[in-house]
Amino acid sequence: LEAFAPQVDEVVISTNDPEAYGAFGHRLVADAQPGLGPLAGILAAARIARHHWLCVLPGDAPGVPPDLVQCLWQARLSADTEAVCGRDACGLQPLHLLVATARARTLQAELDAGTRSVRSWLRAIDAPAVSVEGIAENINTPADLARWRAAGDPGDES
Repeated sequence: LEAFAPQVDEVVISTNDPEAYGAFGHRLVADAQPGLGPLAGILAAARIARHHWLCVLPGDAPGVPPDLVQCLWQARLSADTEAVCGRDACGLQPLHLLVATARARTLQAELDAGTRSVRSWLRAIDAPAVSVEGIAENINTPADLARWRAAGDPGDES
């Protein structure tokens, strides 16, 4: 949040556990349809978004480059597209995403058709990927967190 919030006008946290995230002081939104994965969270955020663009980040990937939004925005302009996602040395990072709010609001049809994969959705809408330095891999286990801490936070300039 410390690295991301200065890059955007507003932070909205998509969560089905408001008690766990309420203390962060940002607007919370529950998934449009719980249990359907990140696409349902993107749809929920798009429905309440106050702006024409939505920048999405996974909550379990703590490395946020200080120029992430700018990098995605420049790639979007160059490609003249409604969505663009990040890519790093490990490959596609589909939840480091900039998407037009209007495009994200069409996700209901995708969810109704059974789409659950962010990658599949991005392929279907021809969203390009742009190389972004400093994206951290997902932290899913205590061992992942220990490795990330040992490597040093790429966003930490201290």
